[in-house]
Amino acid sequence: MPKRKRIALVACEACRTRKSKCDGTTPVCGPCQTKRTPCAYPSDPNISRFAALKSDYERVKTRLEDLTTLRTTQARQCFGIV
Repeated sequence: MPKRKRIALVACEACRTRKSKCDGTTPVCGPCQTKRTPCAYPSDPNISRFAALKSDYERVKTRLEDLTTLRTTQARQCFGIV
């Protein structure tokens, strides 16, 4: 049985955009080196894409709750409801 190729845990932005396989080598991955395109990885390679998206989701969710509370408070003040 042939050995499986190792997959990159984090693909570079260019490979992700092209939806091509990234070998994950740094500073320039193989596909970007071949195509002579700029190769940039996400800001923190130790955090998976899923963890980063989950963190962003939680931040946006908290911000939405804060804005909803602020709107409710302002509406009550405007109409004299305390």
